[in-house]
Amino acid sequence: MKRKFVAYFFFVGWNCISLGLHISMTHPNIEIHLPFGFIRIGWKKTNGIPAKNQYEIDPRVFGWDPY
Repeated sequence: MKRKFVAYFFFVGWNCISLGLHISMTHPNIEIHLPFGFIRIGWKKTNGIPAKNQYEIDPRVFGWDPY
């Protein structure tokens, strides 16, 4: 398993209102919960396959993927 840096906003939906902060030490990453979604900054585990071939791109995600 490889890791890559990710930073994105995930839009959950118009009916979700959440405020808070989540810190994960195992991945490690930080999630900032905002109304209608969350921002994730940190590392994501991958199996080395480019994201476009691994799964369908979710239209609710906006962010930066350097790979």
